[in-house]
Amino acid sequence: MRMAAAVVVTALGLGGTCEAGQVVRELPWTHAPAGATLVAPRPGRTGASIRVERRAGGSLPLLRLERPPIDTPVWAIVGDLRYEGVAGDGYLEMWSIFADGRFFSRTLDTVGPMGRVSGSSDWREFVLPFFSRADLPAPVALEVSLVLPGPGTVEIGPLRLVQYAVGENPLVRASGAWWSDRQGGWIGGLAGAVLGVMGSIVGWLASRGRAAAFVLGTSRLVVALGAMALVTALVAIANAQPYAVWYPLLLVGAVSCGVMAPASRRFARRYRDAELRRLQAFDAK
Repeated sequence: MRMAAAVVVTALGLGGTCEAGQVVRELPWTHAPAGATLVAPRPGRTGASIRVERRAGGSLPLLRLERPPIDTPVWAIVGDLRYEGVAGDGYLEMWSIFADGRFFSRTLDTVGPMGRVSGSSDWREFVLPFFSRADLPAPVALEVSLVLPGPGTVEIGPLRLVQYAVGENPLVRASGAWWSDRQGGWIGGLAGAVLGVMGSIVGWLASRGRAAAFVLGTSRLVVALGAMALVTALVAIANAQPYAVWYPLLLVGAVSCGVMAPASRRFARRYRDAELRRLQAFDAK
């Protein structure tokens, strides 16, 4: 299935590498915050983790960063975590604190780098982004907390403060997405236009009984590409790719297979009937 994903991404010409933003400060765990314990670095990784074991719900402050060295309007706290037996929907949150107010970012999505902390999961990446305006000052402080509605165990690796240029998307960069939101829109729009034009052409030719080889070959190719798009969409969902990645693939695959597969059978039947009528007319002479 990964090969199918690579084929579709390469065929669309959008499998490029996304920029990773600028890490402005590494935030290792040199000591555990109150309510957590320090855990030695896991094999193959540098930097200790912290483990939080709760028997009841509550909010646990993890980090406060004074005067963060941010000079762009987009930033994020990035790291990885794993959890086990978390009851309900927990989340990580970042408060961006300004002179005139404070605003939060929370990991409450169902999947992806902003996915909620619920149930059990092996190590996965998370991102807590904030989008400000270029004409506004940087925050005076950042606060990161873990909120659990019930019991559970959560382990969090070293954190990083990352800033991004205007137009960069921390969610795409953090998740290793195959393409950006804008590229996802282009994929859906371009694929829809191509399918519409090809459907009109083969439908017009088939209605007049012309170019049987082209019509049948093209319709079967569209169905095959649609099936590959569906498989790739499933791979994307399984790998927690964002909505802008899997939805265009799912839509293209569903339309291609759902519309062109039955149309291809009708086209083949129409050409067979036309050929049979031609032979019957020839025999009648």
